[in-house]
Amino acid sequence: MLIIGQLRGILLRIEHLNKSLIFGHSSSLFGAGGNIYALSTIGKDMDEDVMSIENTLQMRQFMQLWMMSGGMVLATVKGILDDGRQIEIPDMPGRDFKAEIIELSASFNEIVSRLK
Repeated sequence: MLIIGQLRGILLRIEHLNKSLIFGHSSSLFGAGGNIYALSTIGKDMDEDVMSIENTLQMRQFMQLWMMSGGMVLATVKGILDDGRQIEIPDMPGRDFKAEIIELSASFNEIVSRLK
């Protein structure tokens, strides 16, 4: 009986998290963030050939993360650029930070080129 109760609790938390991600409610995963629906075009004709927070979960997640941390990321990056020194990145087994940052840069360039 205890195991069934624990499983039910886990399933309820997963269901709440899924609803939070789908409907834009704040959750413990993202914390209290901005309302992405303020940027929404709900009620307008949507072009399915265009990605938006209404038709693409990844876009909704990206916007939630960016609204919560984007300003801090930009400020940190600007601080690093203003410093002007060479950058040394520590080694971490199984990770190649330089390759990840290069991939992030290329991906952001592609995203920016697709913005309407």
